[in-house]
Amino acid sequence: MNNLVRKYNEVIYEALWPASSICSVARSRRRYNGAMFFRRKRLRTPSFDERIGQLRQKGFAVEQSADGKVGVKRGICAALVENVPGSPPRIVVVGIASGEEIAVVTHGGYQMFLVTPGGKKLPATAAHLKTLHAFTEDLIEGLGLKSFYNTALGTICEDHLYDRLRGREKVSA
Repeated sequence: MNNLVRKYNEVIYEALWPASSICSVARSRRRYNGAMFFRRKRLRTPSFDERIGQLRQKGFAVEQSADGKVGVKRGICAALVENVPGSPPRIVVVGIASGEEIAVVTHGGYQMFLVTPGGKKLPATAAHLKTLHAFTEDLIEGLGLKSFYNTALGTICEDHLYDRLRGREKVSA
């Protein structure tokens, strides 16, 4: 019985892989092993200037500032991007352009506000927030940075000004 099974397997093997194709099977195995194992291509990290060039191609207006940071603008939104040697670029501030300043979104507890470094405070509308969110996502994508789940959901605030928290930092425990 074993001889019959062995003969059957030989016939099937010869039908599936004729003798002329055994060499090609061996070649394809070599190609498979050579391409799959221990030959991973190293990822190339783009330079800061290449990332800024990508922003220009995506329709952002880019200008160099005096302190080494790069100002990025599109529509009413603006951002400052800083080159950090040895790591990806850092987005310093993102907000709505208000004159020469960039107004950042601040959560007031009951409403979002746009606050400039000069102290001017404006209520943020839904149109402001939607535009700012789209700008931030496009900026992150253009710079080749990672987009995180919590920031992709909507506009986030770096600063919170809740009424109930005023004066709390002065209280000692």
